[in-house]
Amino acid sequence: MELNCEQTRAGLCYHEAAHAVFAYHARLPIQHVVVTEELEAMCVTSLLPKPYPRQGVELAAMYLAGEHALWKRGGQEILQMPFNEFTVVAGTEAEDPADGLDGHAGDHAGALELVRLAANNPASSWGGIESCYQAACRIAASKVRIWWDEIIVTAERLRENGYLDGSECAALIEEAARSR
Repeated sequence: MELNCEQTRAGLCYHEAAHAVFAYHARLPIQHVVVTEELEAMCVTSLLPKPYPRQGVELAAMYLAGEHALWKRGGQEILQMPFNEFTVVAGTEAEDPADGLDGHAGDHAGALELVRLAANNPASSWGGIESCYQAACRIAASKVRIWWDEIIVTAERLRENGYLDGSECAALIEEAARSR
């Protein structure tokens, strides 16, 4: 099935809204979320300069949440990309970060960097890199389900406006959380 421009844009809004909701709950300041008519999309947050290894799996889940939100929006079962495929996609994204908006590598590359950080932590109970990836996928899928109402509200406002600043995102997320 081929998607038209508006369907693609709506999907991008849900993808970026999921990133924003996860960032909000991770207490990362959201600068803005944007989806343009040209189908460029980005959620800009203030990440920690260098995350602690213990934060790796949770922050990787934030990168993975966008795809999970797309699957849920489409009424599909939330799938987990096989680890080998994930590393290939992440490697491709990391090779050419100029392909990403504003020269940033993609979500898979960001998630891989964070699961590596977690796996290299000697105090980690997550295990190796593949175990960390699997844990991040489980967390992303679970929290997309838990925070779905917040993702919907944020995505739909993003569809209307194309741009939300951090305070707008926070207000929408808090309002949806109160109404649960």
